[in-house]
Amino acid sequence: MSHDPSDNVAGKESLTPTKNTLRALKADVTLESAIKELVDNALDGWKRHSDRYDHLSVEIFTDQDEESTELVIRDNSGGVPRDEAAMLFGLGRSAKGDVPGSIGTYGLGAKKALVNLGVPFTITSRHDDARTGWAYTIDEAWFDDDEDWSVAVEASDEISSGTTEVRIHDLAYEWSDEQKAGLIADLGMTYNLFLDDTLDDESYDIEITVDGDVVEGAGLPDFSY
Repeated sequence: MSHDPSDNVAGKESLTPTKNTLRALKADVTLESAIKELVDNALDGWKRHSDRYDHLSVEIFTDQDEESTELVIRDNSGGVPRDEAAMLFGLGRSAKGDVPGSIGTYGLGAKKALVNLGVPFTITSRHDDARTGWAYTIDEAWFDDDEDWSVAVEASDEISSGTTEVRIHDLAYEWSDEQKAGLIADLGMTYNLFLDDTLDDESYDIEITVDGDVVEGAGLPDFSY
């Protein structure tokens, strides 16, 4: 009687997700919701670092040429320590459990946002207590290698203390004046509780800008859970 190799079903099989799992996170994400996930991260870092007492600046700006649009989201919420660098993109990593009242999507929010906005992207940060910053880039080559999930982290002296910057090198969306106006309106609605001093007894020192234009609070708050 011949032996069919398919009879050997016992054993172990790795169930580690492929990097295509990360690409699949793009479902149901828009430009506005992806950017708001990163703004949420800044707000959570602000809460963790100073309990919302310090000034928070979130700058969203673009640099366009004929072929591509570079998008940058930069905040001064306190920075991320080097030993927590994986938190911002590592699958399943998050510090939100340490932040009471955090508003970003737990665990997968920033990952979905970054993959959706465009690859390659570079994350750079410098904690307030650190002498230098750190940076790493996720590119197409990283996604193509399904065996190695590590990424090279380099020192960065170009980032200010307490700052985190996400740089999308080739935005996956068209950027226009209409798109910008829609984003500003959406941000004004979403973060109105922080931006409009008349809504709460507590006043927050926060400024969000898009290509230099200040986002004003508008309407009822609609947090991007």
